[in-house]
Amino acid sequence: DYSLQSGILYAINYTDSIATYFNYIEWEKVSQFWKTEHAKINDFIKTVRKTDIAKISSLPDRLKKFIDRIQTGFNQLQTIDMEGNVKLITTERQNLEELHQRFLSPQYFILTQRYGLTSLNETDSILINLNQENFYCPDNHQVYLIGVTGERHLTVECPNLLDKFQQKFQASVEPIRNLPLYKQISELDTVIAHTQLVLNDNRTLLRRYTDILLGIKELLVEMDDLSDVFFYKYTHELKDFVNLVQTEKKLSVLKPAIEDILNPMDTLAVRMKTGNISDLEKKMDYFKTKLENLDSLIQATRIPARIKRKIKPNTEPFMSAFDILSQMKNTFSPSYAEALQQSSKSLETNLLHAMEGEKEAMYVIFYKRHINHGFIKDGEKSWEQK
Repeated sequence: DYSLQSGILYAINYTDSIATYFNYIEWEKVSQFWKTEHAKINDFIKTVRKTDIAKISSLPDRLKKFIDRIQTGFNQLQTIDMEGNVKLITTERQNLEELHQRFLSPQYFILTQRYGLTSLNETDSILINLNQENFYCPDNHQVYLIGVTGERHLTVECPNLLDKFQQKFQASVEPIRNLPLYKQISELDTVIAHTQLVLNDNRTLLRRYTDILLGIKELLVEMDDLSDVFFYKYTHELKDFVNLVQTEKKLSVLKPAIEDILNPMDTLAVRMKTGNISDLEKKMDYFKTKLENLDSLIQATRIPARIKRKIKPNTEPFMSAFDILSQMKNTFSPSYAEALQQSSKSLETNLLHAMEGEKEAMYVIFYKRHINHGFIKDGEKSWEQK
């Protein structure tokens, strides 16, 4: 809020004030006042602990901890060396004055005219102040879930109800947990990976033949990126999401994952009903054509026989991909499409429930409301999101 030169003047002023008024504190009167207040608060704590409030609130424990900290402070004040502390303040005043003069010297004047760091950003402040006392959920008294990845990615999450939420999400995806589609897409990945191995082996042998080499490199890059094939992309995302729900319970992870997967699930349900995998079939036909062209180019190129004997057919390992596509279409069933739609609706409903929390009946007419207090992820608070 102010430059280093101004900050040092404030510090000098604070030490002057402490030095001036320190000896005028009437410690006996202050101590007597606190004894009276301590007794009042202690009686209040005992009264609260005799009621049903103690069963649903941590108020008595928190108050006890509060007055114990004050009592510890008073006990320490009674043992300190007053005269020695006055001398220490005087010494600090002299040190600050020397530092002020140094700030004003030509060597440091321009630098100390700038603003100093008087407060930490939210992420750094949370990390520095993290301890067992202030990082427990007020509802279930479990320690907060804290994750740090990289330099700036910090997540602090309330643990309350997460086990229940995860169980509900797992129940939502149970009908689609073992779709044949997952195995088939994995088999297709294996075929593509095997084809790439053959292409790489041939590339090593054909590195002197520029046209063939460029064709192989181009095809390898295209096989690595199938993001434009929505059926393939959405199937992988759904497979990864189902696996994620089995192991992950943090809402900071599951909430965006659920929001992102709802549209792919609905799209896959429609595709299964109609048996439409045309974009994937088109891409596989495209790869087949390029592989055949490469094989033809290799055959038409004058290559020493000793090298040509080592070259493997590029198209041959890829042909089993079309058997897998046929299996996909044959296993499509209206029941799978319906299961996807039901799971999508169930996930959406359970996510809404997770955001709202739940009520617990207390003595017939009273309710205790349990909520998950959200999360802070990379400085963004879940309760401030629209």
